[in-house]
Amino acid sequence: MSTILAINLNPTFQQSFFYKSFQKDDVNRAYAHNEQIAGKGFNLVRILSLLGDKPVYLSHLGRDRFSEVQSECSKLGIEMAYALSDGPMRTCVTALESDSGSTTEFTCEAAPISSPDVENKIRTLFEQQIVRPEIEWMIIAGTQAPGYSPSLFPDMVARASELGKKTVLDICGANLLGCLPFHPTIVKPNRKEFEKTFGITGASDSEFESMVRSKASQYAATMVITCGSRGAFASNGDFGTWYPVAQYVKNPVNATGCGDVFTAGLTHTLASGGSLSEAIMFGSECAARRVVRMDVGL
Repeated sequence: MSTILAINLNPTFQQSFFYKSFQKDDVNRAYAHNEQIAGKGFNLVRILSLLGDKPVYLSHLGRDRFSEVQSECSKLGIEMAYALSDGPMRTCVTALESDSGSTTEFTCEAAPISSPDVENKIRTLFEQQIVRPEIEWMIIAGTQAPGYSPSLFPDMVARASELGKKTVLDICGANLLGCLPFHPTIVKPNRKEFEKTFGITGASDSEFESMVRSKASQYAATMVITCGSRGAFASNGDFGTWYPVAQYVKNPVNATGCGDVFTAGLTHTLASGGSLSEAIMFGSECAARRVVRMDVGL
């Protein structure tokens, strides 16, 4: 059992609607529907809790639905470290079609944090958590709500590195580029996010593999890039290895959040002393178990 700090600064509720088929410009009646607390951070701590770890969830939370998050954390045994913000928590919607297997996401921008005091509180909470001796691993996942300073994630990674803590980054774009000089342990975007971050969108496999190895070497980090049904490509700079999916799922029910489940399984294994290969394959196994469920779980 490991105590793992999970940070996400864009909390979300997720509504999922399940259809046999979905028609534009028509009334569509779902055969099933659910709503869950989501966002990368909460997906992570939910799965870490189910795997037997002791996750700490660090985020700002909207006052409008704070009690729902608090209740779910209490039920799952998740420790909370939070700052309250006056803005509402966003809700995203997913429409899933069983006949075609397609998934359509409807997302919205998050409300800005209500004042600079929210970031100040997050920074204070982070320092309180990262110095705890039992916390050896930290995950930063997802985007930031508007209003946070660009230096926040890099400052967190720099502090973790200074203390000898291990960091997993499931972020991309400017947030990732700002953190890389501080040598995170594991960098885990998906392939689309990785290619967009480094300006090689649509790259061939050989170009993609070369860039992954190059960035792993440049930043002294292990890159683990998930590639959907192809599995994952990992490199520490010296070489690169493709890992197949642990289990091919012919008829997935809901793939939303699979990357988060993979990250949780990966980090759980590494924090438990497993090898990188074991961690990647267990993360893949967890993701395969998630896609046959309507909710985010195992």
